[in-house]
Amino acid sequence: MARADAAPAVSADILGVRGGGSLMKEPDRYVVHVPFTAPDLTRARQFARMVARSTARLPEVDAAEATVSAEDNQVVQSRLFCDRLLDKGRRCVLRADHEVPCAIVEPAR
Repeated sequence: MARADAAPAVSADILGVRGGGSLMKEPDRYVVHVPFTAPDLTRARQFARMVARSTARLPEVDAAEATVSAEDNQVVQSRLFCDRLLDKGRRCVLRADHEVPCAIVEPAR
């Protein structure tokens, strides 16, 4: 017997990934809230950027809009990425508070 609080399996059909080329309405947007621990906001932002970049490979994820907040103050959200619009419709991929010129591809470390 399935638990009452068990999450349903996510299928390609739910995510709007169907073959056949049929026209579909734009899917609704949602936000995932996943609590984690960090010693301070700087480290929380670093961790959250890593998670956002890791999930950005999925077409359903808009990592450029990612934010982080304290669990007990979710109204105050801190942007993770600059997201400034650059040439040819591309966006800056650097952290929100970067001091170097905007970049389309993050520089190697």
